[in-house]
Amino acid sequence: MKKIIIYMLLLLLTVLRVNAYGHKIIVFAYKVSDKVFVECTFADGKVCKRSPVTVYEDKTGTKLFDGITDDGGQYSVTIINTEQLRIVVDVGEGHRGEFILEALQESYEGHEEHEQAELNEITQALCISGPDVENIVNDIMDKKLATVNMAVAKMQHYSSTTRVSDIIGGIGYVFGIFGIIMYFKSKKHAP
Repeated sequence: MKKIIIYMLLLLLTVLRVNAYGHKIIVFAYKVSDKVFVECTFADGKVCKRSPVTVYEDKTGTKLFDGITDDGGQYSVTIINTEQLRIVVDVGEGHRGEFILEALQESYEGHEEHEQAELNEITQALCISGPDVENIVNDIMDKKLATVNMAVAKMQHYSSTTRVSDIIGGIGYVFGIFGIIMYFKSKKHAP
């Protein structure tokens, strides 16, 4: 009788798998012009409401900003810094997520000159035909959205990767099924 109880407990432990990523924090950040936007959610898709956000300069570890997400799990801050940033969201009880926002390729001093050149292009475009204006606007938008597109691609890659918990869970299921088979085989051969 004790063996049956032990086998049932082992079977129960192998079938009931606890998901360790149930409250994992997923942080997503992107930079548009001089503003950094942060969005954070739990692994199940629920937003992290009123959660503390800290922005650090990644190389030196210097704290730049502290803030709190809104009810939609979003936070934004104006940063005149082109260095690589580390954004940390700490919900408490060990639930913490980080995101590294890569440094921009251009310096901030050259940023104003770049915007002025774009403005001159648009001004000149007003004197030309519609398809040319559309091409110029598309080129400018592609440059502006490059950072966002890269961040979205990283996010899609992260969500499509196999995690260690998935592998361990699969092995647990195999052992559970094997245990059930062995249990019924031992019942057949029992006197």
